[in-house]
Amino acid sequence: MQGLVNQLLPAIALNKLRHQDFQFNKRELTDEFEDVTILFADIKGFTEFSDKVKNPKKVLKMLKDLFEGFDKLCLKNKVFKLYTIGDCYVVLSFVVAERQNTTEEKIQEAKNVVNMGLEMIETISHVRKDYTFLNMRIGIHTGKKIIGGILGTHVVRYDVYGNDIRIANKMESSGEPAKVMISQSTKDWIEKEQNHNYSIVWAKEVQIKSKGKSTEIIQSYFINKKAYYQ
Repeated sequence: MQGLVNQLLPAIALNKLRHQDFQFNKRELTDEFEDVTILFADIKGFTEFSDKVKNPKKVLKMLKDLFEGFDKLCLKNKVFKLYTIGDCYVVLSFVVAERQNTTEEKIQEAKNVVNMGLEMIETISHVRKDYTFLNMRIGIHTGKKIIGGILGTHVVRYDVYGNDIRIANKMESSGEPAKVMISQSTKDWIEKEQNHNYSIVWAKEVQIKSKGKSTEIIQSYFINKKAYYQ
């Protein structure tokens, strides 16, 4: 049971549960986080695949095998899987119970998420040997401030909110198959480390439309390991 709880909630939320008299019906477990890196991944071609395949078990097996591989990558790269919705996979950068909010910590978190994204692309490239029409878009953004907390009193779920979540999602939907696209903010954090091991090339301007607000233009970039684009 403890292992299941550890998978459903990030360590920072679990730490609160252990150190306070928390009751779900009071909905007290909320936090604000700064400079959190968020990843959205979407499987291109999945809808067409699921519509064409007559055996639904084949669809579920493909997703199960793929997502189990991604789950292992989360542990390897020290990131937290927030949730999956259909063929969408969402990751957060923080896993530690006590974030120190140091520059070095935030740089490492951004690198962890980028590495996660690059390894997800590598993983699905192997799956493409059996499912040639499948591919994956990945978008990453480092938000200035997000709100996270537990929703519900019976069916409990940890979720995050804020405009930066929308930007991360837009990085994915505006991206290209088999590539990891990052926002200007994530690029800035990666480049705070001298001699980092990434190649970063400009991709496009991405428009973010907010309700009641003017359109925001965000620069985006494709990222890979160094020498990939050289």
